Amino acid sequence: SITVHNPYDEPTIFQLDTVQNGDRFRTYLETTELELDAGETEVVTVMFEYTATNVQEREREENDVRINGLIYDPRAEDEDYPFADAADAAGGVDIRVRTGLATEFTEFKAQVEGKRATFKGTVGEVGAGIPVTGGDVLVAIRHGDPSDPDYTYVSELMGSNGVFEVSVSETDVLEGKAWFLGGATSTPYAPSESDWVQ
Repeated sequence: SITVHNPYDEPTIFQLDTVQNGDRFRTYLETTELELDAGETEVVTVMFEYTATNVQEREREENDVRINGLIYDPRAEDEDYPFADAADAAGGVDIRVRTGLATEFTEFKAQVEGKRATFKGTVGEVGAGIPVTGGDVLVAIRHGDPSDPDYTYVSELMGSNGVFEVSVSETDVLEGKAWFLGGATSTPYAPSESDWVQ
């Protein structure tokens, strides 16, 4: 989602314009025009779709999307048209959309023995259960005082069987969470994240 805002002390119209370079992608905006009261802020939902339907066509592709915000100055009213002047640029957002097979953590568990904590996990394709064949994993370990914990972050390369394992030597390990970051593999994988585990 994106946020749009009317900085004026009067109501105005805010428009959104989209440009993209990927011809096998679609970009959806919840709306392209909003009537905003003075000082009002609204959130607009944005969605993306990859349109290749044949599995053999699917490959790693990118779509660079630019969403431009345009706002009419309500102080420029005239009798014939309430917003007579052209809209002014009000900022925008650049988004890079990448394709990838959906992934999920099929297993993520912790084993704590004294001052050593080991986190093991498996990542696979959603619905197929096929392990990913590589990529990067980032694991966050929360430890120390539960009311004001410290964090240790460890990165690890995923094995070709979708399995990873990280170990740390920390006192009072509370829990851990992992993020599969995808990576430059022959198969394009989308990122995913685990729940926190103890």
